[in-house]
Amino acid sequence: MNIVFVHLNTEVPLYLKLNLELHVERFPEHQIFLLHNRKGKIPKMKGIEAVEIQENHRWRQLDSLYSHPKDFRNNFWLTSSARLFALEQFMEKGIREVIHVESDVILAEDFPFSIFPNLKKSLAFPLISEERAAASTVYLRDWGAAELLTSNLIESARLNPQTTEMLALRRLYERHESTIQPLPLVGTFESNHRNISQ
Repeated sequence: MNIVFVHLNTEVPLYLKLNLELHVERFPEHQIFLLHNRKGKIPKMKGIEAVEIQENHRWRQLDSLYSHPKDFRNNFWLTSSARLFALEQFMEKGIREVIHVESDVILAEDFPFSIFPNLKKSLAFPLISEERAAASTVYLRDWGAAELLTSNLIESARLNPQTTEMLALRRLYERHESTIQPLPLVGTFESNHRNISQ
């Protein structure tokens, strides 16, 4: 399984470096990637493969659709959503079986990697409420799953320029429930893995 973190536009913060080191130590049998768009400015980290991602026309399209304030935390709303485009670019090269992890999320030691390849659904992420879902931990089987995420994001922004990836993910689940597996939000997966694999 490929564990993928995404960090865009700014230097890699200390908390992410520490989190990457923790995941390398905790999951030595899995390949860990850091997707970024800071050419030549990503420090080399043992056990981490840094992959440069290019901003493309779809990022710019989303930026033009969003009406969020661009001066908030280095265009936070776009950057938060653009990681889904980074995942799509990464998987376009034929990469399969990806677990995307947000920079401040730590996977539990009992995270059930082995059940994901056997899922009947090609996409999985947590649902937070009736209105929102989270990209805190996202399973993507292949490029098709990643493309579904980004197409939905563009479409959601066309309908509502104030949308976020959390609102868009929930909308995606409602429209494609048959292809998306909800993941548990908290606690260890040991007590929840039977619900995931059904």
